Amino acid sequence: YTIQLMMKFFIEVCGVEKKNLKGYIHIHEHLDVEGAELYWQGVTGLPKGQFYKTYRKKRTKSKRKTLPYGVMDLYVLDVELFLKIQGWISGISRQMC
Repeated sequence: YTIQLMMKFFIEVCGVEKKNLKGYIHIHEHLDVEGAELYWQGVTGLPKGQFYKTYRKKRTKSKRKTLPYGVMDLYVLDVELFLKIQGWISGISRQMC
């Protein structure tokens, strides 16, 4: 899972404490919201209190297949880390040009 990989990166490489991670689930309103919340809690190992209120998207007439557990955004509550990663990206970009 991409979410688990990113969590591992933030925790092991960046030194972020797990308590500073938050999840935000987006799911279509006709799907099982509680099931999705439990699914993402299981994937991330984060307690329910570390999730923002689930966003329920209104159903559209699209014929595309919807994901049964929706999708999840991972938030890191650390401005210093944000600036550090921006610096890494900037440094890599300069080396590649």
